[in-house]
Amino acid sequence: MDAKSNQLSIHGKITAMNYFMRHKFTQNMTLVFNHVDAWVVAMISAGLALLVHDGLSTATLYLLAAITLGYWAAFALNDYYDAPFDAQDNEKGSRSFFVQRQVTGKKIALWSAFLTLLVTPAFLQFGLRGFLVLAVCLLIAWAYSAPPLRLKNRPIIDLITHATFVETFPYLMVLFLLDGKWMPVDGAIIVCTTLASLSSQLENQIGDYAIDRLQERNFTVMFGLNTAVWLLRLTTIGLVCAFTFFTFAEVIPLAFVPFGVVCLPIMWHRLRHSTPRPRWMTIWIVLAAGLYMVGLLLYWVAPPSITVL
Repeated sequence: MDAKSNQLSIHGKITAMNYFMRHKFTQNMTLVFNHVDAWVVAMISAGLALLVHDGLSTATLYLLAAITLGYWAAFALNDYYDAPFDAQDNEKGSRSFFVQRQVTGKKIALWSAFLTLLVTPAFLQFGLRGFLVLAVCLLIAWAYSAPPLRLKNRPIIDLITHATFVETFPYLMVLFLLDGKWMPVDGAIIVCTTLASLSSQLENQIGDYAIDRLQERNFTVMFGLNTAVWLLRLTTIGLVCAFTFFTFAEVIPLAFVPFGVVCLPIMWHRLRHSTPRPRWMTIWIVLAAGLYMVGLLLYWVAPPSITVL
């Protein structure tokens, strides 16, 4: 092999290696950010409970981080069990780490155990209450997606589970762990998060209906696409009306109003269109809300001598 051929061979190997590394990095980022809208919303929900009940401390910030990590892990686990179904759809398959990469059940079990060890101390700070909450979290994270229960494939139960445990439960668990005194604002936030979570699941099922009806069984598949679209619009109107009422009744603090305002494009799209909204819209709106929550947390923990604009 002459020098020119050898140089071309080396260049080809380097190019292939660079492609492989970029492709692997992209897949890893897919795993981290595929459900960013879900785990950021969980962080916001738990953060609201801490702010409402003046519960910010080193211990509860650790709890907030553990809840966020736990929800990320739960949705990653969901992707693992959904991989055989997501592989049937080019768009969903391209966003699924577990479709692009083969991961054994043993590795999933080891990673699950490792992440559980990371978050467990955050809950055990609160004694028996923390242990009970952690047990419920682990049970739902497994039962929602994994066979044989796979609650997401059980019509009506799928909607109840999502409405209860995705956007609402982070708030409820913090309230329970803090042993907070129930206030009207708690009821207002729980009503809004329940309606938001229910409508979000309906929207997901409507978007996946073409694939799900061939191999899955959920509320939308069982009761029909038109029923799901009608219920989505009804819950969306209910959410907008509830948030508006609680805002003007001064039940929801003024500082929390931007969380609702930033979601107005999503509400508008649901009412005007029967097709899924662009993914970029969801991501940017949720990231904006997440950054606003971080700002609120920083404002609350800032020393009195520091002025936060």
